[in-house]
Amino acid sequence: QFAKRQMTWFRGMERRGFTIHWIEASLPMSQKLEKAFSYLDGLKDS
Repeated sequence: QFAKRQMTWFRGMERRGFTIHWIEASLPMSQKLEKAFSYLDGLKDS
């Protein structure tokens, strides 16, 4: 879980137009990695 300052910082980034892809912390590590790599592959293709 993030501290209040961290969440404020991330929300500020979103307001400035950055897209943040949140990955559910309760997922197994293999699924977290799969989602992260999927997002990164999408960036490579753009």
